[in-house]
Amino acid sequence: MREYLEKKLAELERQKIEIEAQIGAYRDMLARAQQERKRPRSVDGSRGRPISPTWQMMLNFLADTWPASATNDELVSFAAQRGVNLTRENLRSQLSLYTERGLLERAKTGVYRITEAGAREVGRVLPGAIPDGDRTVAAPSAVSAHESAADVPLSNDDEIKF
Repeated sequence: MREYLEKKLAELERQKIEIEAQIGAYRDMLARAQQERKRPRSVDGSRGRPISPTWQMMLNFLADTWPASATNDELVSFAAQRGVNLTRENLRSQLSLYTERGLLERAKTGVYRITEAGAREVGRVLPGAIPDGDRTVAAPSAVSAHESAADVPLSNDDEIKF
């Protein structure tokens, strides 16, 4: 009988160790989930990393130039003037990410414009912005004098009727 009890006790000790390990793992997962919940959501609802100071500066630049857009070269030049070494690879990567998140829109290849959501992300409001589905367009009075109607992009759904 003694052997049986010692064997049962040893088995229960092993089970106890396994259960304590599982409890520890669940506690770790719960702690991570609580930390994740505390991270602020971005405009698109994701909990991606916060926007870096460099890209806050870039988004503010795009908000300042809105409703005009900026080319990749203009963005690299703007960053360089402020002492930021922005590689083309990093620029393309970030532009793609922020376009996917809805903070920027691609006016055409290599040309980007901030969206209303992007402006909100850096605490800005676009003057004269008119929401148009999933993009933001300028009210006619917000288009600067040096822009012609030909500079205002049409979406794929727009038609020109005569």
